[in-house]
Amino acid sequence: MNRKLQLPPVLLIIVGLLISIGMVIIFQSISIILAAPLFKIPAKDIISFAKNPQYIDATRFIQFFTQVGWFFVSTWLITKLYIEKPIEHFAIRLPQPYVVWILALSGILTIQVLVGWTAQVNAKIPLPDMLVRMEKDAETVTALFLKSENVWILWVNLFIIAIIPGIGEELFFRGFMQNTLLKAANYHIAIWITAIIFSAAHFQFMGFIPRMILGAYLGYLAYYAKSILPSILAHAFNNGMQVLMVYFNQDLLGMSVDDPKNQKFTLWEIFMSFALTVFTLIMVWYLTYRFSQNKFAKTTN
Repeated sequence: MNRKLQLPPVLLIIVGLLISIGMVIIFQSISIILAAPLFKIPAKDIISFAKNPQYIDATRFIQFFTQVGWFFVSTWLITKLYIEKPIEHFAIRLPQPYVVWILALSGILTIQVLVGWTAQVNAKIPLPDMLVRMEKDAETVTALFLKSENVWILWVNLFIIAIIPGIGEELFFRGFMQNTLLKAANYHIAIWITAIIFSAAHFQFMGFIPRMILGAYLGYLAYYAKSILPSILAHAFNNGMQVLMVYFNQDLLGMSVDDPKNQKFTLWEIFMSFALTVFTLIMVWYLTYRFSQNKFAKTTN
């Protein structure tokens, strides 16, 4: 049997990132080439079509294939080349006890105030003009993407924005990256480095801090549950919740984070959001630990 090439954890992370960048470039390029004839995009519009409502289906098509390349193909390649025991490495196992599933979703709900407040703080941080223009362009595309005129588009958006990233991003970031870093660093360091890279990889810096906070929650959840399945569920639930909120309230489209109409959070609300989220993670750790101890005791009797 051919043994896979063993790399030090940090080098494996670097190689994994390079592979993922390569897959993004390849799959995005192929999908753009395919989208032009499929969606009848004129050559003169090929650079700026993403901001044109007429070609939003082409944007969804490209987004889907780019995600497939980034999350699934790159993770498969990394696994084939470097990871001996993928199920164990990625922590793909059912969490025990099953109440962990409920706690995973509860934490997503309790963290929303903290995420919302950090988003408002993040919006006050000045950015270079180039990044501001990138953010505005991204907001325009996102607004077009989320404009659901019928239930069919809603289901497509849920698939592309919630299900695919929920599975794929957790496989890549928490499954591959975080679990690789855990072999070389303290778990707090591994979780936060992964959360920082996770947020930076989206290239939307006006939401960098809240996305990093969410990434850290998902990281602790996966670590304490000893499984990435609850973090997959929580990630998909979080994204799906945002899609549904916009679907049922189209006025949210195009609203900036620092819009005066947005809720202003009190210190008490922020503290409670933080405390309840931490308590949820403590419960995940405690119940998982107790279950494993009881299971071990039964097998040794």
